[in-house]
Amino acid sequence: MVTRNDVFRAADEIRAGGRERVSLRTVRTRLSANLGAAGSPNDVGPLLNDWKREREYSPAIELAGMPEAVSNQLAAAGVALWKAAQAEASAIFLRDRQRMREEVDGERQMRNEALALLDGHEAEVRLLAERVATLETELAEAERHLQEVRADAYWERVVQEIWRILPRAGSLCVQEIEQRLGADLVEECKTHREEWGHRTLRKKIEQRIFHKKLFARAERGRFRRRTPKDDTKGGGGGVA
Repeated sequence: MVTRNDVFRAADEIRAGGRERVSLRTVRTRLSANLGAAGSPNDVGPLLNDWKREREYSPAIELAGMPEAVSNQLAAAGVALWKAAQAEASAIFLRDRQRMREEVDGERQMRNEALALLDGHEAEVRLLAERVATLETELAEAERHLQEVRADAYWERVVQEIWRILPRAGSLCVQEIEQRLGADLVEECKTHREEWGHRTLRKKIEQRIFHKKLFARAERGRFRRRTPKDDTKGGGGGVA
């Protein structure tokens, strides 16, 4: 097996001859001449690279015929330049890594601020949603109250119309009252909760009688206009 000394000796001999480049091919040829075996490229190659580093071998300079002192200085300068380039590259890498770390930290901070802002917006959205729900409830209540007010105003008009159609000195049953009421009132009733009919009309009349307003009872379930005499009797308007 080819040793380190064998490779170094062969490379030194080729270099001393000054006619050939020290390479894997020439070294294996010299090994074959010296030892009778060229050695495996996998074994010779790494040892030859060690020789080139230790000997600071520069084939372009040596084959150009430069003095050895100049060649050695140039080789040393090349090594120094390589080391300086490595140092500069390392410094650039460190600066870039620091810059990237700062950028990452900045992005992380902006992300955290955005998340905090999002949390604040979500809290505002929840408050607004609660406020909207409250307003919707209040609106529904207001609409219900408005509907009740409209219904009360409507039935008050109906009651006034009933009082108007009742004869001054007579009475009518509910069916007769209903027949005399206008079709517009019947149609408008569809927009309110209570349904039109004999029972509803009778209820509205009886409510006024209970409060001693507008109407009084007549014979056989009929109704008439209320008069001052009904109030002096102290009753709810009995049969006349």
